[in-house]
Amino acid sequence: MWLPKKPLWAPSLSYSITVSVLLLVTPLLVFSLVGCTLGPQRSWFSFHSPWPWRVGFFSSYSLPAYKYGLRRSKKRDAKLKRVEASLAGARALIRNAMINQNRSSPLQDLDYIPNGDIYRNAYAFHRSYKSMERTFKIYVYEEGEPPIFHNGPCKDIYSMEGLFLRFMESNTHFRTHNPDLAHVYFLPFSVVMIIETLFDPIIGDKAVLNRTVGGYVRLVSSKYPYWNRSLGADHFMLSCHDWGPRATRYVPQLYFTSIRVLCNANTSEHLNPKKDASFPEINLKTVEVSVSDIPNLKKILLGIPEDRYLRLREGVKQVQRHFLVNDPPKRYDVFHMIIHSIWLRRLNVLVYS
Repeated sequence: MWLPKKPLWAPSLSYSITVSVLLLVTPLLVFSLVGCTLGPQRSWFSFHSPWPWRVGFFSSYSLPAYKYGLRRSKKRDAKLKRVEASLAGARALIRNAMINQNRSSPLQDLDYIPNGDIYRNAYAFHRSYKSMERTFKIYVYEEGEPPIFHNGPCKDIYSMEGLFLRFMESNTHFRTHNPDLAHVYFLPFSVVMIIETLFDPIIGDKAVLNRTVGGYVRLVSSKYPYWNRSLGADHFMLSCHDWGPRATRYVPQLYFTSIRVLCNANTSEHLNPKKDASFPEINLKTVEVSVSDIPNLKKILLGIPEDRYLRLREGVKQVQRHFLVNDPPKRYDVFHMIIHSIWLRRLNVLVYS
């Protein structure tokens, strides 16, 4: 059974200011090109936010409370209580940072100290990120075989889908192989690979999504107790394909309850900003845009006072840290920020027996 917690926050990245500037400071953005090989085991816009920090690909949500009874052993119940207790401790630490930011001691971090206008509350963000690193565990269902499962594209417009799958497969920090210790459960199918492998454009049978995604959820929900325990609220899927939202419609609980991490993050595509998370679509190819091709943008930017432009430029340099693709992933980069988005969603859900 699960109940939604009162949302702690709804952090989001303010694209309205930074995206236009990014077009003129493209040289500042350095992406580490990565290859796409199967691992050894498996061969941002902004939402309204009342909460005090910005950076991330996420927003808070509040879901209706559903009840689902399931007989489980006392041993498993005890493990679930420990998992929930760890999340409760993290909530308390973050809430304290939100309330007492002016009285908090200076932030300390060997790699990066959040600061500046891109954060509504650098203390809360930093406390949340550190708590995530210390606590968060993800179980990746091992069922399914490549190329549809545990695999995805890494060299085109859908590259973030494949990269996340590959990084998650090989991750040793967040990934746990003991499902009883996990806070969330990842459904490792690739919508891109389903379309490329099973969809016939001539026949146009979109039911392949139903058969593949629906069949996979039925498999893991019948083999493990975790989906039924929470009605999928502590499960997530990730897709960068335009049909990512469509792929979840065939399983009502996946559509209405689970965490959907989507590049196609538009309300017109039925994104629910109260529970779903967005992540950036990064095309790992070299693209050059001439300033002469964007005369209106150039005129607008030239009209910005120099001091304000320098502040915006500095903000872009800060933000780019959170959009960098590294192989292997590094702290605070795009992979970790996607994980942080999922972490925040899980903090807002209470699962209990």
